[in-house]
Amino acid sequence: MCDSTTETKTADTSNATELGLAPVQDSSCGCGSAKDTAVQAPDVAGSINFDLQGLTCGSCVRKVETLVAGLAGVESASVALVNGGTSTLSVAGDVSPETVTAAVIAAGYPAEVSA
Repeated sequence: MCDSTTETKTADTSNATELGLAPVQDSSCGCGSAKDTAVQAPDVAGSINFDLQGLTCGSCVRKVETLVAGLAGVESASVALVNGGTSTLSVAGDVSPETVTAAVIAAGYPAEVSA
């Protein structure tokens, strides 16, 4: 479901330390995002969380965040990527869970409201 290529890419990390960046790690989709990185979704008052499957890289995250942020009534959309596991989408605003779920599923990612 990822639009990125599957070949491994190597990034020039010579400036990474100076910029305070973590080193780039290999990824199955070649985007350079870390494989087993779990990032916590921000806890926004009044937000709804969704469990997402199939996200494998930063490109997938941007695709979902951009799509959901463009829905009427959405104030913010943020994905916490868990490569190979269940990622979390946090959505704030006046939008129905059904609308968000349908949009994410239409983009090719299984989604449901978090329990």
